[in-house]
Amino acid sequence: MPTVTAIITTHSRPHLLPRAVASARRASAGVEVIVVDDASTDETSDICRNLEGIRYIRIDRNQGVAGARNLGLLASSSEYVSFHDDDDLRFPGSLDRQVQLLEEQPEAGFAYAPVVIGDKNCEPTASVEPVERPSGDIFWDLLSRPFVP
Repeated sequence: MPTVTAIITTHSRPHLLPRAVASARRASAGVEVIVVDDASTDETSDICRNLEGIRYIRIDRNQGVAGARNLGLLASSSEYVSFHDDDDLRFPGSLDRQVQLLEEQPEAGFAYAPVVIGDKNCEPTASVEPVERPSGDIFWDLLSRPFVP
């Protein structure tokens, strides 16, 4: 059984999927990759058929990102889950590092990291968010200002 699942949600952006899937694979040695197609109206299903080693779920009626993520979560078979959009790219080994941190600190509820913002072509810029990255017991901080990317 894989340790972590990368759930990649998509809607009619098939050109982004190969890069997103490859990125998720580089982020963890034994990652399970689930692509949830949220009622795309293009060649997304054809692209996914050609991506080896993924689990493909197609939704016939658009559910939005939250609904698509929930369906991916139901299909997941791992202890840890990471949600990805189709234009997200992960740093190599980043999921393995987050899993390691969670296992070292079993009292933690989740792990997050800053993101490098991309331009309209999904190419990285020099911008990193969030600038301030609270840690520890951040429950009330999250309620007052959502800062987790």
